[in-house]
This record gives sequence, structure tokens and C-alpha cells, in this order.
Amino acid sequence: LVTPLWTLNEQAVYDIIDAIFSSEDIVYVALLDGDTLMVKKTLPEFENKPFHFFESSPEFIVKSADIFQAQEKIGRIQIVMSRASVRKQVVLNMISMFSLTIFIIAAISLTSIVITRRYISRPLSQLQNSASRIANGDLDTFIDTRSRDEIGDLAHAFEVFRIGLLQKRAADRALQAQNVLLTEQQSELETKNVRFDAALNNMRHGLA
Repeated sequence: LVTPLWTLNEQAVYDIIDAIFSSEDIVYVALLDGDTLMVKKTLPEFENKPFHFFESSPEFIVKSADIFQAQEKIGRIQIVMSRASVRKQVVLNMISMFSLTIFIIAAISLTSIVITRRYISRPLSQLQNSASRIANGDLDTFIDTRSRDEIGDLAHAFEVFRIGLLQKRAADRALQAQNVLLTEQQSELETKNVRFDAALNNMRHGLA
């Protein structure tokens, strides 16, 4: 005959009961040998309540299962869980999930703000500042063209525009310098012509 497990190792059976009962949802645990109750552990308020009390109450979840050894039934375990505790745990889990969701949303929003300020707002502000300096005639202002996004493309366009203005300014200055040189040469030529005419007049008066 198969020997019931609790007669072989009574302490192990109690350890199993204690382990099951460590859950806050458990209110009743019992081991039976046939119809004979061998071990039972329950909350103090349910100490005198039989198992069928829990089965007939909508406030509890009742589970019962046979225990087998070597394909022979050696007993039965009965477990009762409080629906209130389960509902409480569900609510706590929902609150935790909701809090976690709020935290994730806040983290994403904060990250978006940081990314926007670092990679969009700040480069745009710097580019706007450089454009204002160029508009005021400061063609030596620095334009950061290292970015490889749309802002970088816009910065590159401003840089091309700035270089074009620098080249135009250099060409204007060269043309102005050339005009000054031509004016000086023309003035010098006119002076020589005046002197030449004066010399001719003096020669004519001398011959006369």
C-alpha cells in the first residue's frame, strides 16, 4: 500500500502548508487523507469555518486537487483564496501600471523637450543669430554646418550665401581700387596735358 506523504515527513508537509499560506490571498489550506482532515491552516476569523462554507460564498475562490504518488492517490489538498485580496492586488497592479505609464509618458515628453531644445531649437537660434549678423554686414560670422539634417542643409545654404557676399565685397573693393587708380592716372594725365599746353604757349610767345 502507498504510505501517505505526511506520515513519512510531517515537517515537510507543514513547510509546504506554510509556504502556500505565505501568500496574502490565501485564507485556508488543508490536507486530507480520504475524507479525514490531517492538516489545516486558516486565518483566525475563519478558524471554525468548514470547507463547504467557502465553496458556497462568492467572496472566495476555492480550489481542490488530488495528490498522487506512484500513480496512487495519497490525499487531497484544499486551497481558498480571498476575492477581496485578489481584487486589491489587481487594483494595486493597475495603479502600478498606471503610474508606470504616466512615468513613461513624462520621460518621453521630457526627452522630446531635451532633444528639441538641443538638436532643433538651439541650432535654429544659433543660425538665426548668424543670419542677423550677416544682414548687419558681419560677413566674417561663423556658421556651423556640421549637422547632417535639414537644419544643416539650411546652415550650408547660409554659408554659401555668406561666401558669395564675401566674394562680391572683395570684387567691389578691387573694382573700387581700380577706379581710384584710373582716376589718379586720369588726373595725372590731365596735369601733364595742362603743362604741355602751357609749354607750347610759351614757345609760341617766344617765337613771336
